[in-house]
Amino acid sequence: MRETKRSLLYAFVFKYGIKMKFIVIGYYTRNTFYEDHSQVFAKSMDRLDIPYYLEAIDDLGGWILNCGYKPTFIKRMMKKFPDCNIVYVDVDAEFLAYPELFDELDCDVAVHYFDRRNHPKITVEAYEVLSGTIFLKNVKSVFEMVERWESECRRRPGVWDQRSLEKILQGDFYHLPAEYCKIFNLMPRIKNVVIVHYQASRTVRANRGNLKKCVMNQDVVSGSFPKAFAGSNSSTRPDSPN
Repeated sequence: MRETKRSLLYAFVFKYGIKMKFIVIGYYTRNTFYEDHSQVFAKSMDRLDIPYYLEAIDDLGGWILNCGYKPTFIKRMMKKFPDCNIVYVDVDAEFLAYPELFDELDCDVAVHYFDRRNHPKITVEAYEVLSGTIFLKNVKSVFEMVERWESECRRRPGVWDQRSLEKILQGDFYHLPAEYCKIFNLMPRIKNVVIVHYQASRTVRANRGNLKKCVMNQDVVSGSFPKAFAGSNSSTRPDSPN
């Protein structure tokens, strides 16, 4: 995988000489509609001066397997950016406000514990870990946890990555507020949304697993792809000095 030719790889960690506390990371499957979503995702972070790194990967054999690459990708990013915490976010998401909590968190791992009663077809009390937004402190113990998650995904490749993550965490995590992992058409009581997830996986299911690239609304796509991404399979955006 080829990185941007600009010498910006670690520029995000400084703003006016002050070390940044986190970087948002994400990946998308090349030549699929996830690539379209990544444009909107990147544009939202550009607008809010959020440091980020996105990377394109080849299709690994289907949606579940592509999701199962998540812990492997996170491990690589923890090594690539050792001096700040890692915030993984699915690229079919959008930032609506600056994530101030990520500057303040002092925990090892933070994920949202979704109350499934927010789903219109579920009435019984049930909860699940959502892996669409994950905060990870960049320390050895968390890296080792991600390794265990990776091993679990490889041991059971047909199991959704967030189910494997929930098994590994065993309830030991900070409960990330719903504002940081809102599903776009659920959780109606959540008002001050920071990150909204558009659940492109529904398109995958509707297309019977087909990830073929589709054309999004041209008004959304036009002009939204940051210049730093052009001609590159991966992209780093430094924190804006302005």
